[in-house]
Amino acid sequence: MKKSFVRLIVAGMLVATLIATLPASASVIAPSSDNWYGPAVGPQPWIVLLCSFKGSEPRHEVGYYQTLFGDQYPNMGDYWTTVSYGRMDFQPDVRGWYEMPRKLAFYKEDPGYFGGIYTNTDALTKHCQAQANDDVDFTDYKGAVYFFDKGIGNTGYGGPGFRYFDVSEPDVWSHAVMGEPLDWGTWTTTPQGSLAHEMGHGFGFRHSGARDDVEYGSPWDVMSNIAQGCWEEPFECIPVHPIAAWKREAGWITDSEVYVPEEGTTTTVTLEATGSQLLLPGRYRMIQAPIRGTETRWLTVEVRADGGKYEDLPGSGVIVHRISTKDYSTKIIDLDQNGDATDGALLTEGEFLIDNSSGIKVTAGAPMADGSMSVTIYSPPRDEKTYERRVRLGLFGGLELRAHLDVVSGPKECYDQVRVVGQMKRDGDWVDVKAFRVDSVGFGTIHVYGRNRHRGWYRLVAPATTSGWDTCEQATSKPVWYEGL
Repeated sequence: MKKSFVRLIVAGMLVATLIATLPASASVIAPSSDNWYGPAVGPQPWIVLLCSFKGSEPRHEVGYYQTLFGDQYPNMGDYWTTVSYGRMDFQPDVRGWYEMPRKLAFYKEDPGYFGGIYTNTDALTKHCQAQANDDVDFTDYKGAVYFFDKGIGNTGYGGPGFRYFDVSEPDVWSHAVMGEPLDWGTWTTTPQGSLAHEMGHGFGFRHSGARDDVEYGSPWDVMSNIAQGCWEEPFECIPVHPIAAWKREAGWITDSEVYVPEEGTTTTVTLEATGSQLLLPGRYRMIQAPIRGTETRWLTVEVRADGGKYEDLPGSGVIVHRISTKDYSTKIIDLDQNGDATDGALLTEGEFLIDNSSGIKVTAGAPMADGSMSVTIYSPPRDEKTYERRVRLGLFGGLELRAHLDVVSGPKECYDQVRVVGQMKRDGDWVDVKAFRVDSVGFGTIHVYGRNRHRGWYRLVAPATTSGWDTCEQATSKPVWYEGL
């Protein structure tokens, strides 16, 4: 996958940090209808079932789990209240322990990730429900968390499951299935990050990845790398916030808190930090920018501030995600595309990116003392068809000149395998010495051997190209002086 994004630090850029009036926003995009759970606002009663395998002794008493789901930091009740801005009233009901009718071996299936095991979660949850059926009316709850007293393979499972009892036939509800201790790692107690991640699946949240071929890799989302703050006792791996896209789907970010730019406009707005519980007048929690010509893809922009509650992050600044409900993908725009969004995804003051798939430009402005930031977003008009490119030429090791195509926007033809011509100045004229192709993740090379070994001025030219109605403008590098061999 070619690198589709650029980042530049613009020296001396002045961006307004105080917005006196609220900019007009285009029609707000409704939360994704693909979230099967629906809005997670108001009372959300979940049953927490503790089930031990036949003949085994649980490691922890019931009180341990009552504390884990309590309303004090860093427990799950406090976590969901905080990340939902108080819009969800999470109501856990801890019951157990119940003894399963079978030993763990009965539920094991094929080998899983990390050398662990898969388990038959349908059988696990059905048997656990059956043991608790005399005590529990399952229709009172919107979801369930199951804890088993032995590792069930991998970290856990989350998403839609089945409610088997107190209904005329099994129906779909939310669940998170956890084993304890885990089959991998060094945890001896429950990592809240894993629990919050699996419960997030229960609320309909998907994974967010650092690259198209990387399912995880982002420390900015509990639905990716789960947590940064390892370790804190008595529980471990404190989760970070979900990204704004998930909060939007859950109904924790409302229509009035989302800025949707009009096509053909450049606007500066102030975004509150995702972890902030306050939203001052005239500010937004996120930007949701539609990608031209589609109703299934858009960019989301949010501000993250390191050091807040449940915000142990690699830094503070602006992050951008590309969302698609067509293929159910959510990817952070990681500028170095190395599969780890720890260092390449954050925009700080004066930095910007251009998304090639849409032409949308996001610029980070000045941070404020409370963690909020101004963000300038350019949303191109639907009929814009001209795209800028730049190339640069650099001396490498005294032996060769390397060409870099490192600022691009527009369609694939503007940045993927672009024909570049290397030129040398002779008798006052620029003469072609070599033609090759470069792209936005690699470089082409003018080797200074043979006819190219002479001292002199060199430059690069990427001729203008067209693709359909799109025009990729010609780009010419600054000349570079080479002393020769």
